[in-house]
Amino acid sequence: MKGQIKQFCVIVGELETSMKNYWEIFGVGPFQKNHFTPETSHDIYVRGKKVEEDYHFCCACAWRGKMEYELIRPYTGPNIYWDHLEAYGPGMHHFKVVIPDDDELKAYMDTMEEKGMKVIQTGWIDQDVHYYIDSLEKLGMIVEFGNGGAIRECTDFYPADRSLKSSVEHVQNIRRISLVVDKLEKYKASWENLMEVTGWTVERHTRDQMEAFEYKGSDAEKVSFLTARAETGGIQLELIQPEEGPSVYADFLESHGPGLFRIVDLCGKEEAEKEIKRLTEAGIPVTQCWKENGGMDCCFDTQEAFSVVMGIGTILEGSC
Repeated sequence: MKGQIKQFCVIVGELETSMKNYWEIFGVGPFQKNHFTPETSHDIYVRGKKVEEDYHFCCACAWRGKMEYELIRPYTGPNIYWDHLEAYGPGMHHFKVVIPDDDELKAYMDTMEEKGMKVIQTGWIDQDVHYYIDSLEKLGMIVEFGNGGAIRECTDFYPADRSLKSSVEHVQNIRRISLVVDKLEKYKASWENLMEVTGWTVERHTRDQMEAFEYKGSDAEKVSFLTARAETGGIQLELIQPEEGPSVYADFLESHGPGLFRIVDLCGKEEAEKEIKRLTEAGIPVTQCWKENGGMDCCFDTQEAFSVVMGIGTILEGSC
């Protein structure tokens, strides 16, 4: 896939509370809040129609490690963020691929449209342009492309004193983004054919080959799911297809359908265990944890407070 994945986005229903939660629990922040209105942005098109009425949505962004968090709260006017809130409620919406050259970016968008993935929203803020493609059905998620262009200096922050330092010592290493799907081979083929993501590693995980599998505090006697992983844009993309038995993957598929499921913080075993202990003591329980071949993969009960499932894993060893 062309470009680098620099950002993932979460649609939230209450921005201030969300930023507070991210700052206090994960040390994400300070957030820069950029308000998109007719006065601060231009040439906003939604599904091919220029937005003429008043609109307002806020994008709150903050870096943690090598990845940028973006929390989006729509307020007024037509946009694809409202569509997500109405269909699914708050949740993970897209990741952003940066292609800095404007001509190269536009040519790539033309290629996407030729492949049947039309631009469903685009617009400018200063020198920054964004394009969202209609890829939900084919890829299981919306993908944003942009040039990462310069925008005016931000004057709205959370916390307001941006010189504050977080008390959270652990710095996340978000290097995996997971989708839950119902037909793994179908979506893998789409990513290969439409986005040129290759080099997949496909595995079936069953209870008898795992050292442990706990789901909501209990040991599951029978469980099976498929994973497909590939490196693209500096991130590991993971497709998960639940097959048998209880799992958070099956829960998500039943309640949501195929789509973006979680982000995963990958680090060494000792650091992972330390972070799991810190989060559980902070009132963030583990909903699922499995161990295999000396590695560990855990999911936390974070959907309500953070509008996204947070994971931590040691399956791929990496620095934190």
